[in-house]
Amino acid sequence: MAKARQAVRSLELSADGEQFAVFGGDRRVRVFWFATGKLRRCYDETEAAMAEMQRAEGGAYTLDSIDFGQRMARERELGLHWEATAPGAAQATPPQFPNAVFDESGNFLMYATALGIKVVNLVTNRLAAVLGRVENTERFVRLALWQGTVKRDRKHRIDGGAGDAAGGRAVGGSKYMQDPTLVTTAFKRQRLYLFSRREPEEGGDDASGGGRDVFNERPAVHELEAAAAGAGAAAAAPMSLFGGAAGAAGGAGGAAGG
Repeated sequence: MAKARQAVRSLELSADGEQFAVFGGDRRVRVFWFATGKLRRCYDETEAAMAEMQRAEGGAYTLDSIDFGQRMARERELGLHWEATAPGAAQATPPQFPNAVFDESGNFLMYATALGIKVVNLVTNRLAAVLGRVENTERFVRLALWQGTVKRDRKHRIDGGAGDAAGGRAVGGSKYMQDPTLVTTAFKRQRLYLFSRREPEEGGDDASGGGRDVFNERPAVHELEAAAAGAGAAAAAPMSLFGGAAGAAGGAGGAAGG
């Protein structure tokens, strides 16, 4: 990083402590061996690299031109946000710099990009999957991965574990199942997003908590301040109009008196 003259914006260790991944100010994700400090992998996620990927004909991850343009505009806005929240600068909220997380095996690396959340196989050095690609209105930033096992409820056990094929798999035929969950944040969003193998339960709604989206976040401080300022301006507008009308009437009276 010193040779590239770039600051480290985030750092994550693998579960076994043998590797660590950093996100640099040049928008490159680098993976190092912890014991030797040698660079293992480097992935370029700059706007130029994404534009080159978009121009590649027949690419598996090529987007519609309008969709790609909107994502690039959001990426530039995110870049301005990072510049405005540089270390040492006065800021109301801390900046959200992307991070790259390992799975439990240390063979896969996940990090958020403008195209979605990339899952890279570090052994083969190939892109294994892109999560959240269809969520084109969100720019995911921070990630946290949980790969433990959860206890299945009674209804699931009565059904005979029919959902294991789609939502994970039973562990040793017991009442526990594997359900890896990726928790993410997004730029300018006051909420968390969860990626899982499970599908939302049918018939659920937001009121009962069974739906896909739950809108329970509070408005941000800057949104409340903007709303208050707008209300104050609207309340002051009639007074200024009345004052102007009174002045005009006074002027007319003076002209008549003359």
